[in-house]
Amino acid sequence: MAIPAEINERRVKDASDRDADLARRILAVPRLYASLTDEQAQALRTAMTESRARRHDLKRGEDWQAARKTIRDDQSRKLEAVFGPEKFKRYIEVSELDRGDR
Repeated sequence: MAIPAEINERRVKDASDRDADLARRILAVPRLYASLTDEQAQALRTAMTESRARRHDLKRGEDWQAARKTIRDDQSRKLEAVFGPEKFKRYIEVSELDRGDR
């Protein structure tokens, strides 16, 4: 049975969009992290480690989405103070690209 042309075209476009998004993320991440100072890189590692621990400590029955948003917002505030406006903006862009996969 042949796949209708419009469905096949949509599949090709979807695959192309995913490939373009992946390429954008791959290019964005090294440029951001390569530009961090040692202090900024350590602050990023610390913030991510703390946030991960807090996510793992979430209790059953909590408003999971709200709790994760609070954790993300706290992490962002810490990083904004260390990164400065330009690097923080780039960090947010990279983070949003990464979250888009989920």
